[in-house]
Amino acid sequence: AIDGDAFTFGGGLAVGGRIGSSEELVFIPSLTAAVVHVRASGSVGGFAGTDSETHGSFSGALTLAFGNVFVGPAVGISTADGADAVFTGRVGVAF
Repeated sequence: AIDGDAFTFGGGLAVGGRIGSSEELVFIPSLTAAVVHVRASGSVGGFAGTDSETHGSFSGALTLAFGNVFVGPAVGISTADGADAVFTGRVGVAF
């Protein structure tokens, strides 16, 4: 039989602020830093193993607000072995 489980825990801090505030356009840059701990264990037949890793995660974003509509790109990187940068785009509406 194959059996396994995983546990992930993280915590971090984000900072950001409004720049160039006007009624029509607002720039909101932000930076985030986090520490993530991942533990996984599993067993196959009579063999069992557990592995854990702690790594950092960092991201930066720029949000543009047009009234109540928000858009912006972000990039995230991780110090985990073999991790690639992650590029995202966001769109939102404030109610």
